Amino acid sequence: MKAVIAILVVLTLALGVGLFIRHNEAIRVAKENDGHIQEVINYSNRLDQTQTKVDELVKVNSTLETNLTVRSQDLVSKSNDLVKTAAE
Repeated sequence: MKAVIAILVVLTLALGVGLFIRHNEAIRVAKENDGHIQEVINYSNRLDQTQTKVDELVKVNSTLETNLTVRSQDLVSKSNDLVKTAAE
């Protein structure tokens, strides 16, 4: 009877140690996952910021293209006026 109790005590201790080790491993993995999740969030935030900057640059580029087109048309008009004046 004492042998059975001793075996059960040893088995219980072994299972307790196994549970403790498994618990520590789960905590380590959870911390790693939290770190990876934070990295993904940071990348996502940087991507959003970059997309916002790109959108702003597209707007600026569009405005500059419009201004260039207007000035080119102005230049053509002034050039035509100069040709007419020179021809007179």
